[in-house]
Amino acid sequence: MKRTMNRIVSLLLALAMVFALMACGKKEVPPSNNLNETTEPIRIGLACALSGASAAYGNFQRWAAELAVKEVNDAGGVNGRKVELVVLDDAQDEAQAPIVAQNFCDDPTIIGVVAHGGSSLSAATQPIFEEAGLCNIAPASSSNYLSDLGMTQWLRIVVSDLAQAPRMAAFAKNNLGCSKMAIIYSNTDAGIGIADNIEAVSGGLGLKIVGKETYNPGTESDFSTLITKVKSLGADVICLQSNYQDGGIILKQMHELGLDLPVVSLSTLTYRATVELAGIDALQNTYCVCTFNPFSEAEINKGFLEKYTAEFGDREIPSSPCGLTYDAVNVICEAIRQGATRENLADWIMNRIPGQSFVMENNMLLGPRVTWADNGNVDSFVSSVIRVDENGDFVPFGDVDTTGLS
Repeated sequence: MKRTMNRIVSLLLALAMVFALMACGKKEVPPSNNLNETTEPIRIGLACALSGASAAYGNFQRWAAELAVKEVNDAGGVNGRKVELVVLDDAQDEAQAPIVAQNFCDDPTIIGVVAHGGSSLSAATQPIFEEAGLCNIAPASSSNYLSDLGMTQWLRIVVSDLAQAPRMAAFAKNNLGCSKMAIIYSNTDAGIGIADNIEAVSGGLGLKIVGKETYNPGTESDFSTLITKVKSLGADVICLQSNYQDGGIILKQMHELGLDLPVVSLSTLTYRATVELAGIDALQNTYCVCTFNPFSEAEINKGFLEKYTAEFGDREIPSSPCGLTYDAVNVICEAIRQGATRENLADWIMNRIPGQSFVMENNMLLGPRVTWADNGNVDSFVSSVIRVDENGDFVPFGDVDTTGLS
């Protein structure tokens, strides 16, 4: 809670500085006017990690965005106009991300931006997007506090921690029949959000939280002390929130130390690198709760998976940031197709314009019908589960039984 409050205070201070600068002289951005009255290309920005420790995430996101643009252009573009993708590297770094955001905001030809790969980066850049009036769609920023800050130019396609965490708890209780959970989580906004929100709903589900252990991501390689503590808690299921690197190491060491309980995690572990780090045996009782289901029978999902495996091989599956980046580009294109402009793109998508109703129907990987609340959150979604089989391949397990969730 203290970390979250610090984030909120820092962001509010940043906003105050932005508005003070605006009073001294705001940079003029030429209006885009009616986007359908020109033949100039529609330019969409993408900010993702193409370097640094998170480059694996970012390169998959770039591929997905490029695929979305190619498909739109192959179908004739948006109202006859071609779409161009402008990609900048934020390196998943809180110092680099604001520079990238400012570059996009200073370019009046950018209609909207898909960014970033994490909540802390969204918090660092949102005052810049707010000042410029440039819509920013987040495919991977899940922390709850972002939707409580009154931002007008921000929305997300990823489901918030407040919505994801209860599904993890429900799966442990309803699908696996467990009653005592230990939580292992990274000392990050996302990790704290998942742990806190699971704890908040556990009582109503009849799931007891017997303990929580945290670690600092990317700085540890020996988790034996943490695992020994967890073994002593008497849990019958573990929630693991981590990135794919740390998660693979933790699962490997859990298996080596004889902690072979069911593990409930998220789509961050649905990378081939996790299997290589942990080993197949260590993953046989691990379940990843995902709001983007790459194995969905929907035609758009089947087509996406086919193109993905053709590019990366059939042992790799698209992750949530990858799939939701594809969705974000399509959301921007569809809104513009219907009449949105740079100036009103966020309002258009979140249905703030009187008499106008924006719905993504049967054209998103996330689900058959997607709308957004006024605070930028996705209104409805289905959670599915993916696991690793005895051959080391990712396979579908089924949907989460949400009985007991309000």
